[in-house]
Amino acid sequence: MKKLFYPGMGLIFLLSLTLIIGGCGEPGFLKLLGEKKIGVILTSEKGSEAYLENALIGYLQNRAKNIEFIGSYVLGGYMDEASVKEKFHNKLDVDYLLFTDLSGISLSSDIRFREIRNKNEKKKTLAEVVKRCSLALSFKVLDLKKDNQIALSGQTTADIQTISDSFPVGRRKYRRGLLKIDEVEEEHLIKRAMIRAVNRTNLLYE
Repeated sequence: MKKLFYPGMGLIFLLSLTLIIGGCGEPGFLKLLGEKKIGVILTSEKGSEAYLENALIGYLQNRAKNIEFIGSYVLGGYMDEASVKEKFHNKLDVDYLLFTDLSGISLSSDIRFREIRNKNEKKKTLAEVVKRCSLALSFKVLDLKKDNQIALSGQTTADIQTISDSFPVGRRKYRRGLLKIDEVEEEHLIKRAMIRAVNRTNLLYE
């Protein structure tokens, strides 16, 4: 049988894989701005705004390196939208303001079972603890240099799941609280779902 392999196929495969993993869309709004200052304000119905806002800023900063992102923590406490605009624009000379809101946050967990084979080809059932998060993300970008005009806005949804534990059925009893989602897990799940939602907007890629 002839081998269907030609010189350069390995390189083509690697390039294709890189595009799939790294994202092959056209640059989005933030990547086209150049050197700007953007204020970021995040609200969430589940709280943890400071943690999630910092996570969002870190994610955006790593992908739009020419932009300086400034979190709302510099404001020193809650302010209404008009005061936020005034302080970011007049005191911090920010060019744009990114408002992000997380809503419809749903967290759940359950146990699913699947059959696997060990080295001796014997079947066994594996129990997996699956924890999930789904949410809706809405955002708007205001141009503070142009009378607070909306430069971009949108909304999307996202969901993620993770396996927090797994074990062969019958080898271990279900321990109490196995399905509980603690505060740290909750923040991590919401963060992952938020990042997935951001990637479904045109903030970074079209």
